[in-house]
Amino acid sequence: MDLLTMGLILLVFAGVTIIFAQRKELAHLREKIEKLEAPPAEEKWVVEARDKLETQGAGKAVKYVRNVTGMSQAEAKQFVNGLEEK
Repeated sequence: MDLLTMGLILLVFAGVTIIFAQRKELAHLREKIEKLEAPPAEEKWVVEARDKLETQGAGKAVKYVRNVTGMSQAEAKQFVNGLEEK
């Protein structure tokens, strides 16, 4: 193996090492960004469920939550009860 071949192999190895290190750093930075982002705004269906609760009552609100989310009766009722407490 001549000197040029060994140099090329070393260069490729160094490049691959740098690429993997950069990928790891990028993943770390993405995690930091996710922690810094503001919490998402309240989803539209939650706002709509709150409106139905105030205007049409708990029964209609539970039915709406079940239709939109696919929650069970008990889960939807618990969710609407949580909206009432706020």
